[in-house]
Amino acid sequence: MRKIIFIIAAFITTVAIQAQTQEMGTYKVYCELTAQHGASGKIKVWANFGEDTPTGVDKDKQMWIVNSKGEKVNPRTLTDAANYLGKFGWKLVSTHMIDARPPIYYWVMEKTVNSEDEIKEGIIKE
Repeated sequence: MRKIIFIIAAFITTVAIQAQTQEMGTYKVYCELTAQHGASGKIKVWANFGEDTPTGVDKDKQMWIVNSKGEKVNPRTLTDAANYLGKFGWKLVSTHMIDARPPIYYWVMEKTVNSEDEIKEGIIKE
């Protein structure tokens, strides 16, 4: 009898722990930060969430990093931009660079969200 009660208690505990740790309704989304030094020497950083946008070409479709007032943020470095996005739950996944003149840097960021409303928090179209 004790064995049966122990097995039932262990099963209930396992189910309860799984239910608590399982994040219902959440999923991961990705953002690619692109950075390139402009002619003025300042770095330009924009984000891509998978839209069909030629990187660095169509300025109307680029996503600029903004502050809480909706004003464009001009990060000094790509790391500065990534740190800003970190405040909104974004984490760095990978990096790569295209050896062009000037070089183009890509950082892939990841975030766990509950809805699409959370994806572009901190980033909007200008």
